Amino acid sequence: MMVMWWTTTGRTISVVSAAAIAALVAVTSTSCGSKRATTVGAGDDSTACSRDAFAQGQITQRSICAGPCRAGDAFACTALAYLYEAGVDGAADPTLAAELYTDACDDGELTACTNLGTLYETGGPVVKDPSRAANLYERACNGGDLLGCSNLGVLYEDGNGVTQDPQRAAALFQQSCASAVVI
Repeated sequence: MMVMWWTTTGRTISVVSAAAIAALVAVTSTSCGSKRATTVGAGDDSTACSRDAFAQGQITQRSICAGPCRAGDAFACTALAYLYEAGVDGAADPTLAAELYTDACDDGELTACTNLGTLYETGGPVVKDPSRAANLYERACNGGDLLGCSNLGVLYEDGNGVTQDPQRAAALFQQSCASAVVI
């Protein structure tokens, strides 16, 4: 699983190795709600633009995911969006990344909803809209995306885009942490 953690200072940390993910999960279990997170998925797929290939860092060219994305593969669009957002294999294009995340989220790719929520929470290629971020995180969380739950918890903790509700925040953090799987 490729995980992007946004610290409270805005610093981005990418985690790709199984050992690093295990360490990250250990940190998450003690401070799950103190970090912003976006994810680019996990699972099995036999295509070149697969979740496994992405998790292994094997997708370093946009062209690998462009075709499957055009063919309607929502995960491929999420991976491609990440590559554009991060500036992998060319100049960063956060506006195109936002468009790709939107399409993938609309097609049910929950990790795209979480990543798009992060863009709306922080602003940048989209107009900052914490309320819309909360809606996207909730959609992802309700579908089982644990990072969407954690990010939604942060919004409830801070009262950012939602009415501040420490109990709801704690429940979301607990849901996210209790469901975390150590690799």
